[in-house]
Amino acid sequence: MTAILLLGIGCGLPYAALFNRAAALFPGRAGAAMGLVNMLGIVMILVGAPVVGTIADWTGNFQAAFMSLAAFSAAVLLAAFFIRE
Repeated sequence: MTAILLLGIGCGLPYAALFNRAAALFPGRAGAAMGLVNMLGIVMILVGAPVVGTIADWTGNFQAAFMSLAAFSAAVLLAAFFIRE
């Protein structure tokens, strides 16, 4: 239960900061930022879930699949440091 709660908070809180920053930078285009984030999220769900399932099938356990998700998250975190205003 605690893991689900932490995951929900960790996934939900960044949205507010992202959209507030988009509205501050581009007052007339905050909705476009929301649409882009949601579009990319759907693509990652449609592509990521089968990839994780395939990795789990190939390896016979979920450890490699979860490590691939962790590696992707780390790559996104590192890429975020290179975003310019």
